[in-house]
Order: sequence, then structure tokens, then C-alpha cells
Amino acid sequence: PLMNRGLLSTSMSPLLPSENFLVSREPGGPSNTVNLIAALVAAGREAAIPVDIAADGFGRYPPEIEATVYFCVLEALGHASKGSPNVARVSLGDDGEGLTFSVHNASHGSGRGPGLTAVADRLEALGGTLIVEATPGGGTVVTGRLPARSLEPI
Repeated sequence: PLMNRGLLSTSMSPLLPSENFLVSREPGGPSNTVNLIAALVAAGREAAIPVDIAADGFGRYPPEIEATVYFCVLEALGHASKGSPNVARVSLGDDGEGLTFSVHNASHGSGRGPGLTAVADRLEALGGTLIVEATPGGGTVVTGRLPARSLEPI
């Protein structure tokens, strides 16, 4: 697994150089030459809270899938940074039927808000799902899944 520790910008304004991370419809995400993991590692370096990223068992996906996951993870990190200064843990994987991600933080937030509604909308637009679990003392886990097949292994 690939691991990174970094710091997240609460503004979520351009976190990455647009010339390196450009998706046809949305600037700031992974491109055809930069994979999702690299884009998230770069974003994690700019985070307001420490970020650990673990990725296992997946390759490249269609650009709209990678861009959606990228922006959903950034939004979930923004949510996590509001509730706790603790490390946010991002996990990426492929369950054989789709790309999954989760963002866990020991925040004491409600697990609700306009940012998470936007994440749900992004995922649902591509046939995906979002589960948000907030437990007192246990933190918040935001888990998303998009049905997609890997185009190539990493």
C-alpha cells in the first residue's frame, strides 16, 4: 500500500497544479497521465489535518470515475477537518465490482452537511452509493462506491 502524510486546505480551492491534474470537464483532478493515487497524495500534502492514504488492489479507471472519487475524497477530508485535528485515513480499493473509498476521522461531527450531500449527489449521478457512519467517540467514516472496471493495473 502507498502511504502519505500531509496537510489539507480547508478552502478546497485548487490544490494541484492544473497543468498536471486536468480532467476534461473539471480542473484539479487526476488526468490521463497522473493516476488517482498520485493526485490524492498531492492533495494530502496540502491538507489542514494529517492524512494517511492506503491504496490496494486497483488500477486506472475511466476519467469520470477517477475525477468523481478524487473530488468526493476531498470533500470528505474537508468535512473531517472541521471536526477534529486528528489524522484522517483514506482507503482506496477495488472490490471486483467497483472502486471503493473511505475516509475515517475521529471527528465528533454529525456526519451530515451540504458537503456530504454533494458527495452523495456526485456518486449517485454515476450509479454509486455513499454511506456515512458517525458514532460518538468513534468518529466519522465516509464510504463511497462506484461501479466500474479497472482499465489497467497500476
